[in-house]
Amino acid sequence: ESAIDASAVAIRDGQFLFVGGDSGASEFSGPDTKSVDLGGATVIPGIVDTHTHPGLISRTTDNITLPAYATKEEVLESVAQYAADNPDAEFIVGGYWQTALFDENGPHKSDLDDVVSDRPVVLVDSSGHAQWVNSKTLEVLGIDKNTPDPVPGLSFFHRDANGEPTGWVFEFAIRRQMRELGMRGTPDPETLKDVLDYFSSLGVVTLFDGGNSGAGDQIYEILAEMDKNGELPLRYEGNYHIIMPEQIPGAIDSMKSLKARFGGDRLKINTIKIHYDGTHEVATSGVIEPFIDTDDENRGGLIMDTFELSEFITELDAEDIDLHLHTVGDRATRSALDAVESVRGKLERPLRIQVTLCHLELIADEDFPRFRELGVAANYTPQWHGGWIDGSQYTLGQERFDRMYRAQPLIDDGAVVTFSSDIVSTFEWETHRGNP
Repeated sequence: ESAIDASAVAIRDGQFLFVGGDSGASEFSGPDTKSVDLGGATVIPGIVDTHTHPGLISRTTDNITLPAYATKEEVLESVAQYAADNPDAEFIVGGYWQTALFDENGPHKSDLDDVVSDRPVVLVDSSGHAQWVNSKTLEVLGIDKNTPDPVPGLSFFHRDANGEPTGWVFEFAIRRQMRELGMRGTPDPETLKDVLDYFSSLGVVTLFDGGNSGAGDQIYEILAEMDKNGELPLRYEGNYHIIMPEQIPGAIDSMKSLKARFGGDRLKINTIKIHYDGTHEVATSGVIEPFIDTDDENRGGLIMDTFELSEFITELDAEDIDLHLHTVGDRATRSALDAVESVRGKLERPLRIQVTLCHLELIADEDFPRFRELGVAANYTPQWHGGWIDGSQYTLGQERFDRMYRAQPLIDDGAVVTFSSDIVSTFEWETHRGNP
């Protein structure tokens, strides 16, 4: 009998001994065997969610949620109403607004100032990688025309002709300051437990944490306590998350510290995640050809170059630490593949570690075979493939937009392809995109 037609299994000590028919399974039965009749229900292997963010969800429970696909006027009305309803709130943080609401100059702080000027307002866009802030935010965070861009082309401030920040902020340029001032939200243990129970109820037995920016210590402390108390309902793969270049020199020690302090039975920490490029919607992803309608031949940004990445991968391979890379643009993907190829050539062997590229919204045709050839895993979030996030067509142009989200060539070629939910907020959790 083929496994696909199996009606019974036999399991001992967590391992399958037999898969087949009822009579065959009964041969393994003894006086102490526990038998379970599922009444014809189907059993499938446990599901692995290969990139999602329970920690980020647990930090967004008090944020403002804007109406879906809101107009600019509706966004401002929602902020004004929230401010009126929450007069004691020290700041207003939330999302998500559509990038396509604005032209290449983006949103402006003055519009938010008109509705809230007495406290910081930070609104994340639908890509999750740019923020619209008011003047009070820039003032409180100490940002002005003399503030340098943390990573030019990737994490930076949009500026007017005089160099003044306009209130359109890219990637992680203000995340550290927000975290230090308590504006990113405090992880809520109950929410974190509810999120993991939700995943578990859907058959998810293992998940990979896509990163917590700078809040990993807080998140993993909660998870470690759950693990110690037998309350972790699934296997949880954590990581040390790099969002700024200055983290790179100490990253391996930082990851080892997280592992030593918080690793346990079901909570494992043996990966470094790098936010390698940005997103198409706000033209920060690393692309081979320039974004359209740009005077400066903008090709987005990478947090480091190919040589630096190859040097880092060499270190990780020696330490047996896996690598998970955020690669949205085709140039970012090619750079990562080039780095792996360089290291393999230098070591004259395949890598000992697993390198995974995630998101992969745009891949050059000639780079598809390299995933299988180099042993690099590809991770996609299928929920995006239906066009929920709008705006890429205005930065990439229609031809590239129509080539986004291609997983099938990798599957056909025999590469390792995995799927994930990539939920970063309470709002996204409530849309049930975590349901496989």
